[in-house]
Amino acid sequence: MISYLFVGTEKALLFDAGIGVSNMRQVVAELTELEPIVVNSHAHYDHVGGNHSFSKVRGTETKYTARNAKGRAHEAVAEFVGEG
Repeated sequence: MISYLFVGTEKALLFDAGIGVSNMRQVVAELTELEPIVVNSHAHYDHVGGNHSFSKVRGTETKYTARNAKGRAHEAVAEFVGEG
């Protein structure tokens, strides 16, 4: 999974927030002072897992996406990284 950060003069957009096991918020903060708007390509765990670290997550209109849009805390994805 690859995340993309687009930084403008007034807004930033994070395309896919990752699986949620690293500190994506810190990475973004090192690249811009702007609070990013998060948009996910789709609602699989490896794309929405980091959403919980951000306050602005868009594109959650479907029931499936709305249910999964908040992402997962690290403990919830531990089984995928061998810590569970």
